[in-house]
Amino acid sequence: MADGDDVVLGRARSVVGRSLLRSRRNSGGPPPVGNDGANGGRERSGSVGDRPQGTGAVTPALQWQALAGARATLLQDIAALKNQRVQGATALEKALSMIDQGAATDPAKAIKLLRALQDKVDGLDPANGQRVLNPQGKDMSEVLEDSTLESKSELRNRYTTRWGAMKDRVQSYRDAIRDHAYGNPPVAPAVVQAITAFQAADQSLGTAVMKQDYETSMALLDDIDAAVLALETAAAGIASNHADFKDPANSDARKAAVRKKAADIQAGINGRRYKDLPAQALSDYDRDIQAAQLQLATAEANNNAQAVGAALDAMDAAMKAFRAAGAAHLTALAKGGKKSGDARSAAKKLLDSDPDLLRELAVLPQGRELLDKMVAGVGSSAGDDETKRFVKEAMKARFNIEILEGDLTTKALPRLYKLLASVPEEHAAENERVSRIKRDKHSTGASSYGRDPSGGMLTLNLGKTGRKEKKFQPMPDDTVPKELRIKDKEVSYFDHSTLHEIGHAVDDKLSYMSAKGSDAKFGGWREESVDSVADVACNQKGFYADFPALPRSFLKAFLLDILNGSTPGQPSGAVLNLVATGGAPPTAADWAADPGIKQASKDHAVFTRDGWDDDQVNVAVTDAQRLVAYRTGPERQAGRALVEAILRDRTAPAQAIADTAAGLLAAAPQWNLLAAHDAARWCDYIRLRGSADGLWEKGAGGITAAAVGGRIYHQAYGGVWVSYLLSARSKGVSQYQFRAPGEWFSEVYAAYQMGLMPENHPDAQAMSWIN
Repeated sequence: MADGDDVVLGRARSVVGRSLLRSRRNSGGPPPVGNDGANGGRERSGSVGDRPQGTGAVTPALQWQALAGARATLLQDIAALKNQRVQGATALEKALSMIDQGAATDPAKAIKLLRALQDKVDGLDPANGQRVLNPQGKDMSEVLEDSTLESKSELRNRYTTRWGAMKDRVQSYRDAIRDHAYGNPPVAPAVVQAITAFQAADQSLGTAVMKQDYETSMALLDDIDAAVLALETAAAGIASNHADFKDPANSDARKAAVRKKAADIQAGINGRRYKDLPAQALSDYDRDIQAAQLQLATAEANNNAQAVGAALDAMDAAMKAFRAAGAAHLTALAKGGKKSGDARSAAKKLLDSDPDLLRELAVLPQGRELLDKMVAGVGSSAGDDETKRFVKEAMKARFNIEILEGDLTTKALPRLYKLLASVPEEHAAENERVSRIKRDKHSTGASSYGRDPSGGMLTLNLGKTGRKEKKFQPMPDDTVPKELRIKDKEVSYFDHSTLHEIGHAVDDKLSYMSAKGSDAKFGGWREESVDSVADVACNQKGFYADFPALPRSFLKAFLLDILNGSTPGQPSGAVLNLVATGGAPPTAADWAADPGIKQASKDHAVFTRDGWDDDQVNVAVTDAQRLVAYRTGPERQAGRALVEAILRDRTAPAQAIADTAAGLLAAAPQWNLLAAHDAARWCDYIRLRGSADGLWEKGAGGITAAAVGGRIYHQAYGGVWVSYLLSARSKGVSQYQFRAPGEWFSEVYAAYQMGLMPENHPDAQAMSWIN
């Protein structure tokens, strides 16, 4: 190639983005790890074996190699243009040949020219053949150089289009790196190098996009593509010999944990804690654990991660067999005519050496029953540290609890164990939603249930276990028929709260209220939003009808402001910004002519045609808002909101413009009249105050007065609005039951498990089925 062909492209650096993406478009799902699917689900030109091995460097040569499939696709496009006799197609074909030849000596230059060539191919119209590639007969390098100028908006559109096609795949690599899918630590320098290159480009991409530097952003997408190819190349070269590459469970952390368990058991044997076990069990363990440890040492010496995993499995198996012998010994003690206390005493001695012993006991036939007897023998108080540790480990083993922490006091431990044992096995022991429990006896906050990917978490903010309440907290309405009311007796607050949170875990496991909550038998619950509640106030409370001279959008905004926490009569900036500063708000024609709104309208048309993408919309919103001509006061806020309506809410531009023009007032209304209206007072009444002072605390009379159309609307939690049937209160068990669907279930669950619910109660049958 001539030196003059070394053009500096001001636009894209797209690595023939569209063609490359065509070759990857169907390669969704997780990134390839190992030999299977090393091409991301679709073969590129050039096999995995043809790729340079053992390097993770993101070089121009590697970038060029990543474009093999793209070049093949581009050649097919050019051939199609030739077949349709599109003028200039032959010149394109010659240019591609020249670029291929030059790539051997200067791949970076070839990449630049290939990008511009792709642009020219995309610019031709094969349908009518009217457009000409090179009407002036210029040299090809000049043609390509002429195409390098591009406006910022065009660059933005090109970037967002390409990123929209790439983002899912990029995210899959982010996830794989985060989850140590390439080993922990990565098992080869080439993998480390490729991951470093990927993360550097990915981080820089975010910075470039924030700065709206789309030229750099396009270049970084090139770098990400090349880093992904390097990562796949390195993966294919090492996966077959390194199990650690595919299975992070064979990591150094696992080795350390397994070795520590083996060391603890050995210390117990040396300390004669296992002296009562059969001699054969001790002999078998000594033989098996030594063989497995030798196997591990050999695997590590050979740097064979797959063999390391097998050796760790062998060590685990040896300890499990020895643990089973210990569990059988405890069972024999309990069945040999001796007291359960003898088995408990033996278990205490062994816990220092093997905390997992009781887990092995729990899976034996009658193992759970034996644990229950041993803990019951402790009584209501675990009087010393050794006994507390026994009850704690027994609880973890019996109920499959992974984390049990916090204020596990002398009386709380046996009581908590008893409560977990009182519910069906499927509700606690066999419910992964009850895998973590924490007690805080000093917290003033409410107990709670939550779940994340690790499982469920019961947070019990409970004081003294002896605290009792005269009535179930709190009592139902007096309007509940006497025959359906729960029993009027003192109950343990500790028991009620714990069972309530277990109820949440059961509801979560069964998705009970999610499936049945909308049924009238279970409250007729509906999810609401602050917007839907405002609509109820505007329409059913007569707010629109009583102020016909004011725009409906303004009236709704006024009520939304109250629902979101403002005091009636003291509107926030969100409402004050709807009153124009100059006395004459912009008209619909003014808004339509505004540069920012015109840009938003154009983007709306493009997204409607090509599809809506959140990342692209974010960029478009930022750009359009910067172009809005109104720079101060309510008009500026209205303009920004109008852009949001057109692009985020996808409202037709004409409708959004009309709504904005109608919603901006020329003069302030009489705030006191608006605040005194029943709709405004209702909105203030049903919203949450603080974190737990809601409508459900107001009692039968106060709640009934808030009913609209036979339903109760209220804010259950911050940002969470619900409604339920007023008629459902006729069978309530507590006021708190009516906070949210989940509380409905948990309060009924706790009342039923504590034996407080009459057998003829309509919800008793449902609880009986759940049990």
